[in-house]
Amino acid sequence: MKYFFQPGRMSDLAWAELCSVVSNFAPGVVVKRLNGRIFFVDITSGTIDIIKIFQRLGGFIRVGEMIENLDLFLEYFNQKNITFGVSPDIYGQGNYIEVANEVKDFFKEKGVSSRYIITENTASVIHNNLIDDGFELLVLDLGKDMVLGRTLAVQDIEEYAVRDFDRPNIDKKMGMLPPKLARIMVNLLGMPDEGTVWDPFCGSGTILTEALTLGYSVLGSDIDKKAIRNSNANIEWTLERIKFNNQRYRTFIFDILDPDRAMIKTLSKTQIDGVAFEPFMGPPQRNIVKIGRAQELIMGVSDQLKAFVELTRGINLRGKKVVFVNPSYKSESGWVSLRLNQIIPKSWYRSFSNEKLELYWERPHSIIRRNILIYTVK
Repeated sequence: MKYFFQPGRMSDLAWAELCSVVSNFAPGVVVKRLNGRIFFVDITSGTIDIIKIFQRLGGFIRVGEMIENLDLFLEYFNQKNITFGVSPDIYGQGNYIEVANEVKDFFKEKGVSSRYIITENTASVIHNNLIDDGFELLVLDLGKDMVLGRTLAVQDIEEYAVRDFDRPNIDKKMGMLPPKLARIMVNLLGMPDEGTVWDPFCGSGTILTEALTLGYSVLGSDIDKKAIRNSNANIEWTLERIKFNNQRYRTFIFDILDPDRAMIKTLSKTQIDGVAFEPFMGPPQRNIVKIGRAQELIMGVSDQLKAFVELTRGINLRGKKVVFVNPSYKSESGWVSLRLNQIIPKSWYRSFSNEKLELYWERPHSIIRRNILIYTVK
């Protein structure tokens, strides 16, 4: 069976996430990328829960199955009234109305009353309950061929909004890592079930709570006592809402620029299966910054990353992945970024470095771009 995955705005980052999750939870399954707008997973043998895989992902808005014969597909629907959706989205711009009318004609011949909705976003699919009570078709224009897909699931945007804005403790002055991006970063670690994620700059605990939601145990540390209190409150709130599989969590105060030797010794004896973090990037920036201020912010990030690399020499992370944010700041003279070639050891292996991918996250008109780096410690 062939399935399609539709990424969100950051298609390269979504591609890296999908490859990581599929290789981890469905080894041997082939993932194909025909363009930046649609990815395919072809399952020729075995049983793979494709919706479960989709629900792990943070960078995708739809998953569905390919339709080889439209008439045969429509034969399954025998109710007297049916509502279906057709998505113009970014695919096959001239074809979706033709498809909608073809479906209506088919149902009319069967004596079925039907109407269609142009589903311009996934909220339309959710609010019209098209997954359970009807269906949504996507017209996938692949150049020479036009193929159809049926949506099986869409991203739960309401749940992400709850996890983003309804957590008990949020510190807007410290900046807010989006839960979707936090989930992507955890998925990029490619960790086994029941692994443990460490976030050494945990802030209000977004990476920690997303990792817990995915079934992992977590370690969280931060220099700020308030951050630890916020993380603990958000973790407890999360554990009340999810299916608990004996995940463990521990948070502690830790200054990575001046690390406590006893804590380093403790960390060296602690099982850590992956590290994901966003360093402190300074207060949120709402306007283009002066070049001097951008360079000052970059130097602050540089000091944190150097300290983290030095710390890894004293704890056992060999063979483990580290996923982190390396920010760029929009200044009056253009984007200002930190060069990592003098910070990250040459022995560390960088994933996806041989592919022409732009692994970053930014919102429209953003002042800060979050570049996502994936390394394996050697």
